Amino acid sequence: MALRQMVVEGDQLKLRFEEILALEHEADSIARDVLLGLRTTFITPFDRDDIQSLIKKSLRKSRHCIRRVAERPCSYRGPNRPSACEPSG
Repeated sequence: MALRQMVVEGDQLKLRFEEILALEHEADSIARDVLLGLRTTFITPFDRDDIQSLIKKSLRKSRHCIRRVAERPCSYRGPNRPSACEPSG
């Protein structure tokens, strides 16, 4: 939703970018929780490898792609707004 609003509205780039970063951090936390659960729960090795592969490769790549798309509008805002999407803090 934040990415869609960023692209459609275009006037609150920094706010939307920070929302996307927060969602990325939340996804990282969920991935860590799932990986911890895998280490502490009995699952056949074949299933465990598939789940780890999904989280470590596919999910990480998806989050990375979303972030790169979110950064794009900032690149095209012109010289007056070169750091429109710089995260605060």
